[in-house]
Amino acid sequence: RFYEIGRKYYGTSLFQLFNLAALEKLAVSKVNNVIVETPNVRRLLSKWTKSEIYVIPDGIEYKKIQGIASKERNVDVLFVGRLAKVKGIDVLIKAIPIVKKSLPSVNLYIIGYGPRENELKALVKELDLEKNVKFLGFLSEEEKFRYFKTCKVVAIPSRWENSPITLYEAMAAGKAVVASNVSGIPDVLIHGKTGYLFESENAETLADKIITLLKDDKLRNAIEKAAEEKAKEYDWRKIVKKTVRIYKEIISEKR
Repeated sequence: RFYEIGRKYYGTSLFQLFNLAALEKLAVSKVNNVIVETPNVRRLLSKWTKSEIYVIPDGIEYKKIQGIASKERNVDVLFVGRLAKVKGIDVLIKAIPIVKKSLPSVNLYIIGYGPRENELKALVKELDLEKNVKFLGFLSEEEKFRYFKTCKVVAIPSRWENSPITLYEAMAAGKAVVASNVSGIPDVLIHGKTGYLFESENAETLADKIITLLKDDKLRNAIEKAAEEKAKEYDWRKIVKKTVRIYKEIISEKR
């Protein structure tokens, strides 16, 4: 599955993909202990090896994110990430005209840059969304977090993801997330509690979830609190302690 996605969305050649697959399988089969980022990757690797597989997620600077103040901006929906096909930004843009039917003044801010930028801007123009969609390009980390703090909803419409750091950061900023139900995302986002999942490529469902969150302040606030609490699990201090504990367990078993 990794290689199908790589070929389709990243443009890697079949020769390169097959060689990568063979090398990865060989490497994994030769080690006794493996650390992966998500249960989804553990499920995949368990087909290749009898090794002990530990799950340790990515970490975030929880307190740093908490300490950054928001700015007074009217940002409804925020996307943060590379402007590449795999990120599904075109699906998000196509959802905005549907949202506009209920919320005519809705806006989408896009932070990031990448190979699809011109194509995405052309799509915005084609759908007559130039007043609703704003491309911000690359921003500093602090400025990015200020937008997280300011917006109402963070969208992650990816066609594939392993462990998107944007998801952890958005939750730490206390934001409701609408994300595609792919790969490692449902291992982190609790549907209906810390955000909403939608089926990848489905602009209508994505729009419906965005509308629900933008219209219902009480619901959105409840999800924001739950997301912020969930994000504490991914604070780097906890991740480091868990990593050290696993290393100690493995070393003690070898003695």
